Amino acid sequence: MALYRGFSLIWALLTHAFGRGPLAGSGVIFLTETGTFGNLHSEGWENIDNGLLEGIKSTGAQSVLVPRYGIMPQIVSVILSPDALPVGFEPRDATIIGAIG
Repeated sequence: MALYRGFSLIWALLTHAFGRGPLAGSGVIFLTETGTFGNLHSEGWENIDNGLLEGIKSTGAQSVLVPRYGIMPQIVSVILSPDALPVGFEPRDATIIGAIG
């Protein structure tokens, strides 16, 4: 995710534009992370294979089990992997924002 690394400078500039302090920095990080996660999670939901769902339904499974065994195995890795990525980047970004702001 080379695009992700370029956000540090943008965060710092936005924080400087909105004022100093931890609230402005936290707000900028929150807004950009929300957009990034929303984009990645929506792509995961769009790529669900409906053939797997039809196969589970054809075995006579209850309607509660279809999402559990048809959807969850397909999207868990897509949802959890982008959420773990910022753990390494956030301290570095916070340092950059603190130095500039």
